[in-house]
Amino acid sequence: EEEGGAPPPKKREYNDKPNEMTKGRRVARFLSRFSWYNPQYEALEEQEQRGVIDGESIIPSLDDAWEYYEHFILPRFLTGGGDGEDDFEEEGGSEKESDQSSFVKNPREHSIVNTNDCMEMAAKGEDARPTKLYPVWSTPGSQLADFGVGVGIYFLTLKISAVICLIAGLINIPTILYFEGSNYSNRQEGISNGGLKGSAVCTDVEWKACPSCVRSDWDYFPSDPSRFASIPADIFTPSDSSLAFILVNNCNIADRYAGIASFCSLIFVTVSIFLLSRYLRKKEVDFDLQEQTATDYSIEVINPPVDANDPEVWKEYMEGILPDEVQNKHVTCCTVALDNTKLINHLSARRQLMLQLELMTPPEIPFDKHNIEELGHEIPLPPTWKRYLCFATDPRALIAKIRVHEENIEELSTQTFEVSSVFITYETEEAQRAALKTLDVSGWNVWRNTGVEERLLFRGDKVLSLKEPAEPSSIRYEDLDDTFAKTVTQLMLTTFISLVLIVGGAFLIFLARRRSAFASGITIKIINSLTPAVCSMLVNKFESHAYEGQKQTSEYVKVTIFRWVSTAIVNIIITPFTSTTKNGAVFLLSALRATFIFELVTTPVLQLLDIGGNVKRHILGPRAVDQRRMDLKFLGNSYTLGERYTDLTKILFLTFFYAVIFPTGFFYAFATLALTYWVDKYSLLRQWGPAPKVGSQISEISRDYFFNAALLAFAIFGAYQWAGFPYDDACGMYSSSMISKGKT
Repeated sequence: EEEGGAPPPKKREYNDKPNEMTKGRRVARFLSRFSWYNPQYEALEEQEQRGVIDGESIIPSLDDAWEYYEHFILPRFLTGGGDGEDDFEEEGGSEKESDQSSFVKNPREHSIVNTNDCMEMAAKGEDARPTKLYPVWSTPGSQLADFGVGVGIYFLTLKISAVICLIAGLINIPTILYFEGSNYSNRQEGISNGGLKGSAVCTDVEWKACPSCVRSDWDYFPSDPSRFASIPADIFTPSDSSLAFILVNNCNIADRYAGIASFCSLIFVTVSIFLLSRYLRKKEVDFDLQEQTATDYSIEVINPPVDANDPEVWKEYMEGILPDEVQNKHVTCCTVALDNTKLINHLSARRQLMLQLELMTPPEIPFDKHNIEELGHEIPLPPTWKRYLCFATDPRALIAKIRVHEENIEELSTQTFEVSSVFITYETEEAQRAALKTLDVSGWNVWRNTGVEERLLFRGDKVLSLKEPAEPSSIRYEDLDDTFAKTVTQLMLTTFISLVLIVGGAFLIFLARRRSAFASGITIKIINSLTPAVCSMLVNKFESHAYEGQKQTSEYVKVTIFRWVSTAIVNIIITPFTSTTKNGAVFLLSALRATFIFELVTTPVLQLLDIGGNVKRHILGPRAVDQRRMDLKFLGNSYTLGERYTDLTKILFLTFFYAVIFPTGFFYAFATLALTYWVDKYSLLRQWGPAPKVGSQISEISRDYFFNAALLAFAIFGAYQWAGFPYDDACGMYSSSMISKGKT
């Protein structure tokens, strides 16, 4: 240490080995030696060697930021004991077991896992015991429930759904071969896209005379007037009438096995979805028992007296209602949630504004949160171009907003708030289950305030309603007090707005389809990409939900309906019946294949590229002025389980909806779901930041409603599509004796 200097900035000591780091960190370490990548590298090296001089700002370390990313943002699992040494030793070829579990080497990742393939998730920033990043390839699916029961069920659903689609596609091979053969459409010669072979696209068409046909037969929406033509009669005969022609498809179903194969695939998928639902219910219980969380020891009082805000009173009551056979009745924790939403919102908004102001403060200016007025004069104003292009905020405007929130906080702090919910955590699961059983009262008796023993009445006059709460990280305390009527009103408003947006999106897809299938596919992809953000904004701004699972379920329902309509339903509505099997780049089957290709290629590629995250970590991060600002560039991407489920159900619905006329869609679906499984698993373990643990609500909604709706669409529209062949509207307009063959 030099005279007048200070010790070098303290670094986080994790001693990560290069082969245990993310590839991004290894790339950053290599590129950091170049000033164009990390402009502060040389200055940091110099400062670390000589120490920090008094009054000098500490230069941020890019490697520290990556360390923060890998140890505080990305998930890790424990690999050894608390002494810093791995609980694995080799002595004469034998393995030494630890006190807690027997460990073995994983030959694929050279990491330490127990004999039950159980990787214990490490706490954020764990440094007392060695940890490693979860391996992408060898982490078993059961371990993904560490991120929440809902996450484990999602990946299990993805895997099994992919297998179902593969087998259903194999069952449909006779149908695919029939469409591609000579008996359907002359081997589909002249097809506009080779990828459409094996679908119901019809290339064997010809013009035939139809004396009884008139143009008004095609005056409906959506119509295809190009299939009708007329020639002045005087070309052939002196008659006053015109001779009408229509375009006829010579592609009809003459092979019973094609229909039988399609019907068998419907039966198989129906049975598979039924068995999948039962299996998922069982796995939900298994995952829940496997993961020990605070929820397993806690109960929530839904209807507490509004003035019961004394935790000691609740502790005494909740211990007193337990039967004598419960040995440990101790209440460990009591949380009383108040109806103070406005106060919480003002505190949260003030905190966000204060953080924003701190990030605007240059490093050389000390940030004093108790004297922010002076900061308003010292912080330089953002340039004009930033205010208009980047919506940069004037620091003085921020300070004014902070003062407004502080005034509201002072006023609200003097008020007495009513109790909205109470959370009780026992010492043991036995006590929690006994409490739930003891106060298992019907809603009718709770409403009438009767039906329990006198000793079970809270304060001698109140029947309480209990339930097991959601995970602590998923509780939205600011919305716990909202009434049922308010929630329903909000849902009606957001549902109406969602319907308006669905109609608008359908119109945009209609305009794009008039240009080409590619334009239609791009439009559908853009709409599907924007939908989650729009629905999330609607839910966050206009809806109240006590739990994160409820909020994500609401988003999931809206996004799923939006994507089902834009991906599958709109195409069938805007496509003329006679263009269903039409050959060409702007017609239904081409648009359908383009949609599958976009889902198979663009979504995984964009997700793996993680353009936004890489820009923050490799471009903006190295140029941050201090360590805190640099670390904020390494927070990982946010994700919601509801959005992930929408992609799954969207693919299944699209596949089932067009299964008859596009049976190859099952193979596209298999490839998409299989790829999605690995891409999402990689993102979960290497790209996404922490998220609230969500239970099985979304999974239950999926299998109870959306999976069944997809099956119903398979059955109804499958029958409709078989009945529609040959899709030329010629049947019934003329008899066979009236047809004369014209020029093709």
